[in-house]
Parts: sequence; C-alpha cells; structure tokens
Amino acid sequence: MNKTKIFNIKQIQGACVLGSPIVAGILIAYNFKKFGNRQMSVLWIFIGFVWTLVLIGLGILLPDQISKSAGMVIPFINGALIYPIIKKQQGELIGKHFENDGDKGSNWIIGGMIVSIVALFLVPIIYLNNLSQLENYNRQAFGTNGIYFNKEISLEEVNKLGGILKRVEYFNPESVAEVIFLSNDSTYELKLIIDKSASNDTIFNIYVKELFNHINSYRFRKPLKFIITDIYLKNDKIIVLDENVEYASLVEIEVFSGNTNFRLLYNKSIEKTEREKFQKLILEMNNIFPPQNESNFLVDYEHGAYSLRLFIPKQQWTNPRLLSDAKYFKEKLNNYGFDHPFKLILVDNSTNDIEEREM
Repeated sequence: MNKTKIFNIKQIQGACVLGSPIVAGILIAYNFKKFGNRQMSVLWIFIGFVWTLVLIGLGILLPDQISKSAGMVIPFINGALIYPIIKKQQGELIGKHFENDGDKGSNWIIGGMIVSIVALFLVPIIYLNNLSQLENYNRQAFGTNGIYFNKEISLEEVNKLGGILKRVEYFNPESVAEVIFLSNDSTYELKLIIDKSASNDTIFNIYVKELFNHINSYRFRKPLKFIITDIYLKNDKIIVLDENVEYASLVEIEVFSGNTNFRLLYNKSIEKTEREKFQKLILEMNNIFPPQNESNFLVDYEHGAYSLRLFIPKQQWTNPRLLSDAKYFKEKLNNYGFDHPFKLILVDNSTNDIEEREM
C-alpha cells in the first residue's frame, strides 16, 4: 500500500472555490513535490499567489456594485478554470496514486489552510477597504456634531450650513450627527453620514428630503447636490428633490436670548428683527409666561399673516383665566408694531391626533 498522501482533483477544486487560487496552488505544489517534480511545485506556489493578487486588485479597482456582484461569481469561475488544468497536469499521476491504494490528503489540513489564508490576506484587505476617508478632510465642530469639508470650501459656507443644521436640530447636543460638505468645480456636495439600515426607512427618507429641501431654500455660492452615504463613504446615494412636490417645511429653532427656558420655533422667512421683537414681548409678559417655566412658541407666516401656536392641553382650553389671557395677549401681539397681523392658535399635541383652535 502506498502511504504517500495526495490531494485529489475535487479537493483542489473545492479549495480554489472556498479558499482562493493560492490555497489551490499550495495543494498542487504539494502534489508535484510528492511526484518528484520540484520545479513545477515552486511554479505553482507562484501561480497561486499571483492569481490571488490579481483578483484582489480587480476587487479594489472595480466599482463597489460591480465588485460585489463579481465576488459572488468569481470563486466558481476559479473552480471551473482550475479543474481542466489539474486534470491535464496531474490527472494521470493522481489516478495511478489511488489505483495503487494511495492515501488521500486530509480535508482538515485544507480547512486550516483556507482559514489561515483568509486571515492572512482577506481580513486586512477588508479592514483597509472599510476604513473611512474622513481623515482626508478638515472638521468643524458644532458641539458633539461636526462638518467635514475640503480645502476648496470656505469656513464661512461651512458655518452657514452648520447654523442651519443646528436650528433645525439635525445637529442636536444629545446625539452625534456628522456630514461631509465638499466643493467641486461647479457644485457643492452635501453628504449625510448615516447607518446603512436607515437608508431603507421610509419615514427617515421623507425627513431627509424635507431637510435637503429646507437647506436648498438658502442661497449658497454654488448649487447643492444632496447625497446620503455610509460611515465608510463607500455607498453614496444621490437624493433628487422633486420640484413638483411640496415637502412639509421644517421649522428652525432658537433659544430666547433673554431666557433659556423659552424656545422660538419659526418659519425661516420671518426676519431676525421680527423674531427679536417677539422675544422682547414674551419676556415682558411674565404674568402670562412665567420665566421659570419651559415654553415653546411656534411662529409661522402664511397668507400675509403671522400665526402663533401655543402648546396647551385641550382640557385647559375652556379655562376662564386662559381665555382672558389669550384675548389680552392677542391684542398685545397686534398692537406691538409687527410687520403683519397675528393669529393666535391653541395646539393640543398630547396625543397623535393633534387638534388646534384659533382664538
């Protein structure tokens, strides 16, 4: 009985599919060594190594979508290519070996080689391919949030964008959100860095379009191109704004300069001087709005008039004191010298069914 162990054609083909051509090359080289052909043994180590490097190089150079599709097919192509080569070069010798009751090489050895090669070659490549390219950009911090930008874009434009993102609370002190802001030849690119799973969330996608539409209403030095991307900056998805669709406009938010317990939610078309005048009026009326209470004031502008919405639970709407204060407050609003008249609206948002009542 021949105690020499040889790997058969199916083992080599399977190793090529599951491991890589370098594993198959090592097995072929081992067989040639046992057959006494040291020159071919060394050559197949080289062939397997080069073959694997070529495939890795193609994977890096090809676009991500093509690379992913090819990655599912190429291992089987490798297996189909290696089979006739082994058959021609070693088929007869392998056949004679097993006709003489020769032993077969261990599948455990093949499995160990596959794991070792994957750990040695593929894991570092996957790691390097997944490294984020954020270190290539400058970063401007906005609290815990940040904007990454290239040297072609001015800090003035970066701060303008950061201000918008803070006022619509996409940049929130309680969470970490980061964006990339790039200047190209004729356009700016704004990329939201998001978790890949969020890109398939319908509600999130609606919010993103509202956000981009809001930002697009501001004037920047170049037209804006809107994109969402993953944390590795590998999968960009361009968001096209449909000019024929009206997105619900986002309100901007600012804390009162005279009382951090009060926040003004406002339509961006309302001038800063008008917002400052409104804040001054509210702070003067501390008998209606106690300064120690936390309050939100939503001011919108539509059809030639301001509308002020106060968030008050519905069960209080019939309170005589509230009705008296509301009447007095509405008179003050309309006699304070604003550019447009005011509507006063009570809003109950304690449930999902929001109700409003104009005073």
